[in-house]
Amino acid sequence: MPNPESANLTMRQARDLDKLVLRRFLICLLVWGLLHVQRDFGSINFLSAAQPAKALAVIRGRTIELQPAGGSFQIPQHWLDWQAKYHENIHLSPTELARVRVADGEWDKEYAEIVNALLPFGACLAHLGGDGWGPNSSSYHDVQMRVYLVELTPQQIAKRMTENGPRLASGFSKKVSLSRSEFDNWQRLTLRYDLWYSDYGGTANVDVFARAFGKQTAVLVFMYADSLRDPRRQVAEIVHSFTWKQ
Repeated sequence: MPNPESANLTMRQARDLDKLVLRRFLICLLVWGLLHVQRDFGSINFLSAAQPAKALAVIRGRTIELQPAGGSFQIPQHWLDWQAKYHENIHLSPTELARVRVADGEWDKEYAEIVNALLPFGACLAHLGGDGWGPNSSSYHDVQMRVYLVELTPQQIAKRMTENGPRLASGFSKKVSLSRSEFDNWQRLTLRYDLWYSDYGGTANVDVFARAFGKQTAVLVFMYADSLRDPRRQVAEIVHSFTWKQ
């Protein structure tokens, strides 16, 4: 005959076990929620709320704004005219940037290989130019531009350029030079190298401007060939227009 006290004990143990299983299930559910659920106000993960949001670039008229960092600059009107007609020279979203990380074709292929080796592409916020990039390019006389926000200092950028720039360019050219100067409180390093294709050639420039703003460094990279269109004037106007909200 069953012992009533033993039966009651077994039932209590079963209830206690059910409670333990339920508590563990709720704890696991809470941990999962903390890891994966995001707050509606700002879409910030609970465990990474203290981390700064990655900056992004948006366009308003001729102005490119870096948000929420606070930087902004203006691009030439004819860059906007090209974008309105062909939709292939202003790249701001992560998807668009991924498409222009590398390039096929003359000039742009070499530009991409050099710049990607010098700077982390994950820190690139914008790629813009006077016409298309790579297979979408119509001329080597245009100016192409990339914008980065990095945790490197301007001095570290200069060191990278000095130590690696000429070596990278020498993979494409036998005539390479690197100059360093100051430009409106920016550190400027200009890598120049001659390129020659089957029936024409010229001098390519990777013109890098770096300036610290707080704990971040803005890096403006311009890629262009020497031409009668005076690309350096476009470069100077863009750099002059750069502002940073304090």
